[in-house]
Amino acid sequence: MKDLSYTSVSVVVDLWEACRNSNSNFDEEFGVVAFQKLFEIHACENPKTIAKFLKHAKSFVGVVDSIMQMMGPDTDFMQGILHSLGTRCYKLGAQGDSLLLTYIGDAMMGAMEQTLKRDFSLEEQEAFDEVCYVIVEEIRAGVILSSR
Repeated sequence: MKDLSYTSVSVVVDLWEACRNSNSNFDEEFGVVAFQKLFEIHACENPKTIAKFLKHAKSFVGVVDSIMQMMGPDTDFMQGILHSLGTRCYKLGAQGDSLLLTYIGDAMMGAMEQTLKRDFSLEEQEAFDEVCYVIVEEIRAGVILSSR
């Protein structure tokens, strides 16, 4: 797993905590907003697909929250958790080349900006891009390993 800078991790975890603390219904609402952003970015007009994802919006928030809580210097532990998440995604039908995995970071950034009612600064955007890229690539690696 690629090492992440302490600064980038700190910025992203602080942004996540600010989002969590900004809304008493965060667990209920954030996942829905993130998936709506995802379907805006990656046009999906299949109502069954959209309904399926929205049904899992709250558990998505729980997964992201768990990932944010585990961010730290032990990248081997984190890599194992993310690969396991990739295995879970594979069992739910994800493929290693899944476009939804590619766009989830942008969707999350949009949802976080909407939740915080402001755009990310350049520093925040760069930190989020770095952290999210590593997370998504490790999840994707788990999907690919599971498909073999």
